Amino acid sequence: MVQALRPMAVSLFILLLAASPVAAEERRSPLEDWADRFSETFDDLVDQLGPKIEEAEEFFGVLGRIDDIGNYHSPEILPNGDIVMRRRADAPDWSPEPEAKPAPEATLPYDPGEGVEL
Repeated sequence: MVQALRPMAVSLFILLLAASPVAAEERRSPLEDWADRFSETFDDLVDQLGPKIEEAEEFFGVLGRIDDIGNYHSPEILPNGDIVMRRRADAPDWSPEPEAKPAPEATLPYDPGEGVEL
């Protein structure tokens, strides 16, 4: 996701530069200065958020392994700051859900190559 934002920022930067009528030999326009600052700030933001986004992906992956919240005791905070959710002894054995089957291919009541008569 983070990598997908960089091309968008570069495209915006190029668009802003192309819209500027100032020649390279002349002084820089305020729009070009703003575009440079925006690009630098955006890159800094992406660099700072990258690790946090990866942590969030890992967290949601762990949440996907919880089958039923009723099968677990209340969370405990350990002295080192870790949070533990212990599975109840009377809970059924955990097994991963089977892979979802792909949806069947949709059939249309008409041939899209023929077009639709209005």
